[in-house]
Amino acid sequence: MRMVKALMDNPTLYLEKYLHELIPAVVTCIVSKQLCLRPDVDNHWALRDFAARLMAQSCKTFSTTTNNIQSRITKTFTKVCGDASD
Repeated sequence: MRMVKALMDNPTLYLEKYLHELIPAVVTCIVSKQLCLRPDVDNHWALRDFAARLMAQSCKTFSTTTNNIQSRITKTFTKVCGDASD
């Protein structure tokens, strides 16, 4: 996630072409059931929070009316939350 943050913060890179490779990793860190071997000891919530902030930054930076990134991500999270309640 720190690598994704560094890439996003670099103004010389054109990341729009690579978002389809970066976003799934960020989404996984937000919604995955288990991110570490010892969730009772390791702070997986910090990783989830950091990934969520990256996703918000991605939506704010790259979402346009053409690509609809923010609405597509929102639909993904809504589906995941709906599946989790079943």
